[in-house]
Amino acid sequence: KKPLEGVTLAPTFSKQKELELALERFKSVIIQRGTRGIIGLKRQFKILDDSNDGTIDIYDFQKALTDYSIELDVKDIETFYNNFNIPETERIDYVQLLDRIIGELNQFRAAKVELAWRKVNAENSDFLDWEKINVSFNASRHPGVKAGYITEEEIQHDFEETFKALHSVSHSFQLDQPVTKNEFFDYFRILSTTVPNDKV
Repeated sequence: KKPLEGVTLAPTFSKQKELELALERFKSVIIQRGTRGIIGLKRQFKILDDSNDGTIDIYDFQKALTDYSIELDVKDIETFYNNFNIPETERIDYVQLLDRIIGELNQFRAAKVELAWRKVNAENSDFLDWEKINVSFNASRHPGVKAGYITEEEIQHDFEETFKALHSVSHSFQLDQPVTKNEFFDYFRILSTTVPNDKV
């Protein structure tokens, strides 16, 4: 493998402002693809993660972006490397990078997701079967359904596909694993990234 042209692989930390701006630019690109797009990119990284430790090398990082038709300025790639590099390697912690882009749920949304988890999880278990979550999902209050430009069935299908995709990535593509609470929250953290308004 040849070094990326124009990219300085020096493990020095960029200024905080540079990182924030680079993260915002990256986020503005991937949120245009919605929940499915963010999970899809996470899947691309996971496929290239040959060590299965949440890291990929700088070459595979750019390959994942290229395969997913994402164009980033070389300076932004350098900034991500310098801030998410594993010391003494050429590997990027893509899990930490995506976590920074996705962010945390605000207090209002976190309370809603906690309520949903408790409602589905009446037994107060640490895990849930996927089917139990799926049958509990109610698409009737979705803004698109209310507005009449999408059906409940379409929303249900999209929820099923995207949640299963995240579940697959979270468990190294093994779909027979139960859903954890953290995983449940992760799904809604990703969804929240694409929804700017709490009142939708």
